[in-house]
Amino acid sequence: MKVDVKRIEAVLDEMRREDLPVAVRSWRVEDTEDWAGDPSVFVWTLLEPGGILPGGKVRKRIALREMVTERLRELAGDSLIYVCFREAEAGAAAP
Repeated sequence: MKVDVKRIEAVLDEMRREDLPVAVRSWRVEDTEDWAGDPSVFVWTLLEPGGILPGGKVRKRIALREMVTERLRELAGDSLIYVCFREAEAGAAAP
């Protein structure tokens, strides 16, 4: 089953207006397969500088991953949801 990537992106954009546990600069969504060939939705999450380090942010990233997964569960259908994080470089422009 193909997922509606545009709808998922719209939901994620709405989430950015909420009080998230970690500041998100942008999201990128891919409807693809994982390493095992299972249908998957990858949510590539670009965090604001300082969103990954120092190490005290782990619980906040876990909380954000759970929020995203819960919000996208119905939209993803039978696809697995992977939420991946990367930190933006300080001073870099938002994509």
